[in-house]
Amino acid sequence: MQYVHGLKMALYSFLIVFVLFPSLNAQTLDLSKGGGVEFNAVGKPSMISITGTGAKATGQLALKDGSASGEFIVDLNSFTTDMDTRDEHMKEKYLETSKEGFDKAILKISQKGLDIKSFPLEGTWAPKNLKGLLTLHGVTKEVLLIPNVSFNGASAKGEVSFKIKLQDYAIEIPSFAGVTVADEVTAVVKIDDKVIR
Repeated sequence: MQYVHGLKMALYSFLIVFVLFPSLNAQTLDLSKGGGVEFNAVGKPSMISITGTGAKATGQLALKDGSASGEFIVDLNSFTTDMDTRDEHMKEKYLETSKEGFDKAILKISQKGLDIKSFPLEGTWAPKNLKGLLTLHGVTKEVLLIPNVSFNGASAKGEVSFKIKLQDYAIEIPSFAGVTVADEVTAVVKIDDKVIR
């Protein structure tokens, strides 16, 4: 009788752990407080660099058994290039953030069969084959993500970068004050947050 009672208690404890606390089954990179987002565009013919800052990506990425899943959202209206008129053109004419659904960029990750099992307790996490679906300006396309994140216990610091071709997302090539921006823009998510283990 005591054995049966002990078995029931063990089963009950098992259910509490794996049903009420599913985060123990997976490791999660949590950006619920936001990770800074920047973009860099090269202008021509002058080859000037235009950098957008001020935005944050919020969301989570979970790794479990070689699978990655998560979603991150960026408010495009929060970007600034430190020039009011240029910012206005970027948001109103090119990104068209006043249109429904165009004010945010959404990156979804749902990938299986990765050669990564978990975030490392210590060291660098830089998988070569991580991809996501980026929705921007009403268009969804796959992007190759390039993470370079260092872990130290429960803390994570580094960045995830990816390239965007503006024409792939039906965004007119921006031109301002005689400078035309190149079609390819680099986006970077800065990570300095915690990992839920």
